[in-house]
Parts: sequence; structure tokens; C-alpha cells
Amino acid sequence: MAFKNFKVETDADGIALVAWDIPGRSMNVLDETTITELEAIVKQTSADAAVEGRRRHFGQGGVLRRR
Repeated sequence: MAFKNFKVETDADGIALVAWDIPGRSMNVLDETTITELEAIVKQTSADAAVEGRRRHFGQGGVLRRR
């Protein structure tokens, strides 16, 4: 399944890599599309027999803050 704000790949070791990069924006934001896509990614990777491992990792390069 193709996503607007994410790229999802599974490597040869069965590790799912999810890259978050919203096109045309200087920073990623949690909007309705992003949340909907994240939900679909979790469902997709959980159901995918090829995915043997899941890791949570937040990449550097941005600052999380409340508005």
C-alpha cells in the first residue's frame, strides 16, 4: 500500500522501516492524514508475515514542542 506521508520497507531480515517525510513541508506534523496513515501502517506491518521485528526509533533533526 502506498502512503502520502510515509515510506514503508521491509528488509531481508524482516525488519520494517517506516520513514516519515511529508512532501513539500520543512517539518513533519501530526495531522489527520498522518494519524490515519500511522494506524494503517501498524495494521499492515502487524499482519505481514514477512515482518519479524519492529523497533521504535525517532530520528534526529527536529524539535517536538507543543503550540
